[in-house]
Amino acid sequence: MNQRTDDIINRTVIMNRLDSITSEMGIALERSAHSPIFAEACDFACCICDAAGDLVSQLSGIPILATAGSFSVKAVLRKFGGAIADGDVFIINDPYDGGNHLPDIGIITPVFYQDELLFFCVSRAHHGDIGGSTAGSYNPKATEIFQEGLRIPPTRLMKNKAMLTDVLELICLNTRNPEMLTSDFLAQIGSNRLAAKRIKEMLSTYSVVTVKKAVTESLIQTETLTRQRIAATPDGTYTAVDYIDDDGFQTEPVKIAVAVTITGDRMLVDFTGTDAQVKGF
Repeated sequence: MNQRTDDIINRTVIMNRLDSITSEMGIALERSAHSPIFAEACDFACCICDAAGDLVSQLSGIPILATAGSFSVKAVLRKFGGAIADGDVFIINDPYDGGNHLPDIGIITPVFYQDELLFFCVSRAHHGDIGGSTAGSYNPKATEIFQEGLRIPPTRLMKNKAMLTDVLELICLNTRNPEMLTSDFLAQIGSNRLAAKRIKEMLSTYSVVTVKKAVTESLIQTETLTRQRIAATPDGTYTAVDYIDDDGFQTEPVKIAVAVTITGDRMLVDFTGTDAQVKGF
């Protein structure tokens, strides 16, 4: 077996193993959470990011949650940088810094091996209530984010594998069902912990160098295949317009306009012509 063939086999096995780990995360989260939103609706996503915050594996759950998982990790990296330590766990839901909407809360666990930060395990899930002026944190009359619930920037929730109870209490006491929220946070933390354990088992089998190489090559391959698909589309600008019925405050339709320009293997998506920000949430 030549070296190139060996690399391809290792990459395939390792990336499929990461996919199986995210799948196991989802099973653990579904079976241990108290909220029916987790246990029955499965309104969550689990993913693994590399040390730079790039998404390398995701459970086939709610795609926007997995995508936001990567942005959430990068928000944690921007805020904490070199201060991230083994035993930390972070929490975030801020739509302006790595989140999507307030009820979707991300729990982020860094994975260290041989004193090196290699991965982040992320579980993002829709919680039943995160405060605000309306039970369930869905308020069609809201005109600003402060009416929708508690906004959580990238925040350390655990340190040295111990819960920072003052942070947990601050969050949970601003919601209508703190017991369920606490329980579901623990389910997310446990799901991440299981994934971290599985990742370390994989690293002990394949070595850090082999795993990092497989992840890097997989990301390069993904970009290459994506660029090939873009390049297969004839160059030009493709336009479309659609409308949202209203925003809850006005009766006029809200216009969404887009122009997609293909140039070789590059794609530019331009929303010029879309209506300005509306009043409704």
